[in-house]
Amino acid sequence: GKIIVPVQFQKAEVINKNIIGVADDHLWGWISALNGQILQRPQYEYITGFLSDAFVEIRTHDKSGLAKINGELIIPVEYDSHLQYIKGDGQTYIKGKKGTQLDLMDTNGNVLLSGYTDYKIIDGSKWLIFKQGNHYGVVDPISKKVIIKNEFEQLDSFIRNLGIAKKQSGYGVIDINGKTILPFEYEEIRVLAANGNHKYSSSPVIGMSDLIFHANITEQVR
Repeated sequence: GKIIVPVQFQKAEVINKNIIGVADDHLWGWISALNGQILQRPQYEYITGFLSDAFVEIRTHDKSGLAKINGELIIPVEYDSHLQYIKGDGQTYIKGKKGTQLDLMDTNGNVLLSGYTDYKIIDGSKWLIFKQGNHYGVVDPISKKVIIKNEFEQLDSFIRNLGIAKKQSGYGVIDINGKTILPFEYEEIRVLAANGNHKYSSSPVIGMSDLIFHANITEQVR
């Protein structure tokens, strides 16, 4: 029978286990779900849960930002559409789009990378696959150093530091530092486990001696 939401608010909606969204005059803020303490007075057009119970996505009709549940703004409300996040190797990154540019941020809102058009996790590595224009490469988001130049039309996620990539001449295999392991002259390359099953980046890790590259070589790839 304890009243958590003060009667002064017009609407209330549970955001996560820690906070309840409250509205006043069509603007939203939030209060503690534990004791009703006002953590953020209503000032946003929309609020939603994001990533974990520690964050709130805040929005206007066409822009997004991010706040901590204590009300601290960590990403300004200036990104198109909803924010996204990717997780890998103990790291969590937040992606925010401005036009054709995609910023990559840490969970404190610090911009790590900017100017690329997409980012993908590499299993077992702190490095990321990035896309610039229509080509892919590999970048270290902490040092901002490009590890592999964006010279590939396609670059699949790496398995045990080996990745299938595509150039105009065909498919090949590279290692995590960009060294060519199989030349770019194949119509198709698939990674098989020793038992003949397809091997995907999300599959259990096995030793390199158990990996087989199954490749169809082209007569002539143009």
